[in-house]
This record gives sequence, C-alpha cells and structure tokens, in this order.
Amino acid sequence: QAFYVYDLAALSDRANPLLLPPRPRMRTVGELRAKWVPESPRALLFGPDAPYPAPLSSRDVSELAARWRSEILHRPVSYVRVRTRLLLSLLGVSQRPVWVTHPGIDPNNLGLALHFHGANRVLRTYLGAFADERNNGSVIYRPMLWIVGAIALLAVLRRRTLERVYFAGTLFVASAIGYSFGLLVMAPVSQYRYGFPVLLFSFLALATGVLAAVGRRRAAPVEQGAGPVDKLRSARGIAGARAV
Repeated sequence: QAFYVYDLAALSDRANPLLLPPRPRMRTVGELRAKWVPESPRALLFGPDAPYPAPLSSRDVSELAARWRSEILHRPVSYVRVRTRLLLSLLGVSQRPVWVTHPGIDPNNLGLALHFHGANRVLRTYLGAFADERNNGSVIYRPMLWIVGAIALLAVLRRRTLERVYFAGTLFVASAIGYSFGLLVMAPVSQYRYGFPVLLFSFLALATGVLAAVGRRRAAPVEQGAGPVDKLRSARGIAGARAV
C-alpha cells in the first residue's frame, strides 16, 4: 500500500492530474501537495485525516495496484525520475539520511523502564555527535560514500591481496549494489532503515579489504626473508605446477 501510494503521489506531483483514487479529502493535486513530501507518504497513510488510511482493504489495494501499473507504463520517464530521486536520497547523495534511529516510535504501553543507563548514555552521546536534532544522520551514515570507499580499496588491492579474501570483499560490494537496485524499484519511503543494508555490506567489504591488506603485509617479510634454498624450492615447485 505505501509503495503504491508513494509512487502515484510522486507521479501526480510531477504530472499535475491526481493519479491516486479520489477521496473526500483528496480530489485535486493541490490537496495532495498540502500533505505530500518527497521523503515519505506518511501524511497520506496515517493520522485522523489520512485519505488512504493504513491498512486499506484488499479491494482498495488492488485498485491502487491497477492504477500504478497503468501509470508507470504511460509515464515511464517520470517514473524513472521519481525512483531515481528516491534512491539518491536513500544513498545519502541528495540529502542527509532521514531518521537514523527511531526513539519513541511506539507508545510505552507496557511501562518498560531502562536498566542499562550507562549504555543508554553512550548511545545518546553517539547520536548527539553524528545526528542532528531531528535525528537525521551526518556523513558517516551516507551509504554511497561507503560503497565508493569499498570499491576504491578493492581496486587498489586487486593485485596485492589474497584471492579468497578479495573474492569475499567483491561479493560484499556486489551485494550492496544489488540491494541498491532493489531499493530503486521497491523502496516506499526515504528513511535510513532502508539504506542501512547497503552501508552494512559496503562496510564489510571495506573491513575485508583492510584485513586482506594486513594479511598480505604480514606475509611479505616471510617471503622476503626466505633463503636461497627456499627460493630455489619455491621456483621448482612453481615450474613443476606449470608443467602439470
């Protein structure tokens, strides 16, 4: 539901005619723009005056799905622009990551109380250092920077690292890029929780590259310190392997 509402609202904002099903409080693009923000369709889905309150009935969701399929076929260029804009915001290219954590997102109906106050203070200090007062993240939360860093490091280490470790790092980068393509098609909102897996895979790729570089450096002195006999044996072993 959120996915269909987001895309149809974003396309309506670009195309002017209202592409969403009309509702008593949603009949014109002007009424849509009074509630619409490019980062989230929340005002259209939640709240006492939401025109498409979640969860909708199966019949209403089917109507949204049919309209969505029709409009993306009729407006492919606008659709690609809408999805690309959302992806760039999720990757931290066009704006700061939104809501890096969700403090107080749900009411405390069970009356739960903090037990680890020290750990809570550490977390709040960390958020205060790397997020603003609206809980939007700073540069370290931007997934695109981590992707670029991981690719650059692996490119530098291509001929200097262990093949298995390099393969693992490449796999992590490929996972980050593949997940990004999934966001391009399916993300329903621009919030950090959707882009976090991209950052995580990229971080793992960076960590793998660093470990590979450290391992290679440690192995280098051993190879350099080998005596003439060891070098001769190594050369004979290589020659024998090539002959086989």
